[in-house]
Amino acid sequence: MVIVFDVNGTLLDTRALAPLFEAMFDGTYSAEDWFNQVVQYSMAVTLSDGFLDFGDIAIAVLEMAATARGVRLSRSDIQEVRKAMQSLPPFPEVAGALRRLSAANHRLAALSNSGTSALKKQLRNAELHDIFERAESVSEVKKFKPAPEAYRSIARALGVKTGEVLMVAANPWDLLGAANAGCRTALITRPGKAPLPELVKPDLVAADLDELAGQILGGELGRSGGRSLLLGAGLAAAGVAGAVLLGGARRR
Repeated sequence: MVIVFDVNGTLLDTRALAPLFEAMFDGTYSAEDWFNQVVQYSMAVTLSDGFLDFGDIAIAVLEMAATARGVRLSRSDIQEVRKAMQSLPPFPEVAGALRRLSAANHRLAALSNSGTSALKKQLRNAELHDIFERAESVSEVKKFKPAPEAYRSIARALGVKTGEVLMVAANPWDLLGAANAGCRTALITRPGKAPLPELVKPDLVAADLDELAGQILGGELGRSGGRSLLLGAGLAAAGVAGAVLLGGARRR
């Protein structure tokens, strides 16, 4: 079994962006709102058979949000957001939990919607780059997660079948795509995250990576029986994109 980790929001804490957005938007638009919309538009790009760098989508969404709210962003504001995205801190337990798994001879990899260059900078700045056997961007297949092609690509790169991959993420939509590709799944319920009943049934659920590492090292994955719910890939992608869109609409 190869353990593949999502990066933004799972290993790295996107809440570190909150002060920047508070300064730019004065409480009218949060970092969480922004990141959810970035995910929404990356899904829309994939569904429309296109591809752009995740960082470029992120800045385009930022500029759209500013225009819609009558906020004027400076060039330094935009540069600061780019820099902050590449310097997100890891959650406190991440490095220790990953090293526990590595010490137990588990193969570890990372899979991110971030572009190749940005992903390398993120992992290096977080001092996690030396832990992973492979860190892959969806730029390799030009399909954003949760498109099943992204998970199949990392499995091929690691020389395993998707059924030998455990995908770990804090977002149920990510696990929906992984399950459709045939992967086992584990949900990390970071603050503000929760299971998505009936639609996604992870093999493992843990509050953080320490708890997950304990479950894996204790053999709980083998006893889970493979509970991930598989849906048609097209239905899954459309349903998740719709859920993100509706979620953003409710906040507005």
